[in-house]
Parts: sequence; C-alpha cells; structure tokens
Amino acid sequence: MRHRAQCLLIDSLTILMVNQAHNGRNYWCLPGGGIDEGETPRQAAIRELKEECELDALELQPVSTITYLDGSIHHTFLVTSYQGTPQPGRDPEFSDDTQVIQAVAWKHIDDLSKLDFGLVAAAGSLTQEQMYRYLKQVS
Repeated sequence: MRHRAQCLLIDSLTILMVNQAHNGRNYWCLPGGGIDEGETPRQAAIRELKEECELDALELQPVSTITYLDGSIHHTFLVTSYQGTPQPGRDPEFSDDTQVIQAVAWKHIDDLSKLDFGLVAAAGSLTQEQMYRYLKQVS
C-alpha cells in the first residue's frame, strides 16, 4: 500500500483539477500522488503540485488525513498561496512516452461529474453541502 498526498486549490466556486488518462480511464482529480520513502506528506503534496501542474506551493494548510480500510493514508492540503500558472506537467511514475496528465483546469463545482466530485469529497472528506459552505466562506 502506498500513502498519498494531494493539494486542494480553491478560487471562488472553482477547484483546480487535473485530468488524467491511464488504464483505459479518463477522470478529473486533485493534483497529488504517492508519498516517496523518506518524504513527509507535506513535501509530497508540494512535489506533486509541481510535477502535475507546474505550480510552486508557498503556503499549505492540512485539510484532512483519512485512513482507508486497506491501511493507506491520504493527506489533503489546502494551498493558500502559490506561484506560477497552472499547466499540464508530467507524472514521473509513467514512462516518458506516456502522457498521463491530459489537462489542468479550474473546474466549477457545478461542472464536476459525480465521479469527479466523489474524488474531491473523499479527498477532503467533505459532503457537497459542506464543500459549498466552505467555498462560500473562502470566496
């Protein structure tokens, strides 16, 4: 099992999402990935945001830590300050000829499919009602 760290970037009612395609699936998710040995969850979140979105996280706040039935632990961090312009990066876990990251975009919460929203809600353990309430508070 591999533990995971991911980033949540919010601007009004939009969330920065990464479109990934691999294993015959195409979906939107939060930028993030596995925590490498010797790396803290915070360091992994910062690295993953840079790899997948070409962004440098300057300030992060922990949002949630969830332990799943298989024992894996997923950490989510709210990025409150960053440098750069979001653009598709590369996922070094895949070979150079495999472009897993298809796009990076600000997705309005109303435009998320049930699967996409499920990934976001699970990442921060937020229901849709809680997410709306949170987004309204920070906008």
